[in-house]
Amino acid sequence: MTASEHFFHKAPENYNCAQAILKGFEQEFSVDNSQIEAFRAFGGGRAPLGVCGALFAAQQLLPHEASNLQTEFTQRCGSAYCRELKTQQRISCTEAVKTADTLLRKFVTKK
Repeated sequence: MTASEHFFHKAPENYNCAQAILKGFEQEFSVDNSQIEAFRAFGGGRAPLGVCGALFAAQQLLPHEASNLQTEFTQRCGSAYCRELKTQQRISCTEAVKTADTLLRKFVTKK
């Protein structure tokens, strides 16, 4: 289980996909609780353009790798968009969080 998966939809915070990514990387990126709370607005398909919230959060943490993150996420999951992941690709939100966490960790260690 990745660090972010550990926080996804777990009590007591019940973090969404975007929040779980931030929480999973809070130490590496010095993320504070107010940032995590602000990302409540980006779960459930509400990230800009309908992008997966987990991918969106990863891109916000490493903006210089945003395009590469999206490319690899799409290669692994079949889409970068929440609705398509759920309906066409049959990718669960947990799997999307796991994939975003794995890719983010890969890009962080490349630095």
